[in-house]
Amino acid sequence: MKTTPSTHEEVTELVLLILSVYGDLHSNGLALTKPFGQSPARWQLMGELGRQPLTVSQAARRIGNTRQSVQRQANEMIKDGLVHYTDNPDHRRSPRVCLTQKGIEILNRINKKQVTWATQIGRRMERRAIKETVWGLRKLAAALRTEESRLFGGPPPETDS
Repeated sequence: MKTTPSTHEEVTELVLLILSVYGDLHSNGLALTKPFGQSPARWQLMGELGRQPLTVSQAARRIGNTRQSVQRQANEMIKDGLVHYTDNPDHRRSPRVCLTQKGIEILNRINKKQVTWATQIGRRMERRAIKETVWGLRKLAAALRTEESRLFGGPPPETDS
């Protein structure tokens, strides 16, 4: 891929726009989750645990957060009755975190509200623009993973694209 002298400016503009959009997404996430006593971060973790029970380390890798941060969230969510630990046959000292029935119910309620929200957002965008944006963000994510690997060592990461 050939680059031009202005490529760095375009990438910088893209990054700044993504950070701004992240702020908007976070605000919208707060509006979606707050009525259920949750936060976007907890919703993200609940969403991963809703797919399958995970260890704290596995969950942290999936959501791109530190193990310590996810551990704190899990501990708080246990106190709130949203998750519990279950045995992990693969590793005795690393239990899996599972949603409780209460956690499943709250996740389902948030997700139902999110479907309505996403439908409204989708009505304001062309389907083609959504698909192109997803494609571009996947390319950016792959480039970021490759650059991180190059800068900090280790094998190139696996990509989904």
